[in-house]
Amino acid sequence: MTKSRLLKVTSILMLIFGVFGLVIDGFELAHSQLDFGFLTSILFSSTCVVAGLFGILAKSKKSILVLGLLLTLVVIVDALTATVIDVFSFALLIWPLMYLWGWYRSK
Repeated sequence: MTKSRLLKVTSILMLIFGVFGLVIDGFELAHSQLDFGFLTSILFSSTCVVAGLFGILAKSKKSILVLGLLLTLVVIVDALTATVIDVFSFALLIWPLMYLWGWYRSK
């Protein structure tokens, strides 16, 4: 599979931000209680890390599609279950959309 430049760049950024999110979640775990928002944050960060790794390795086009759709689903569920739905909740949707567009452009 020949991956597109957009998939490569998006995967690297998702990997970096996913690891950063997991570190922040680790610090937050020590100072707060477990709630649904915290669990979706961990799910989003870990999905970003896995999707970033799969996007960088680019071995299977089908696995990249599945992870992109899963990431989109996590962002939509997180935005819909947030106490206050704001523009930032839906702005996170740009990452999975760029990831899926990079998947589409790959051959």
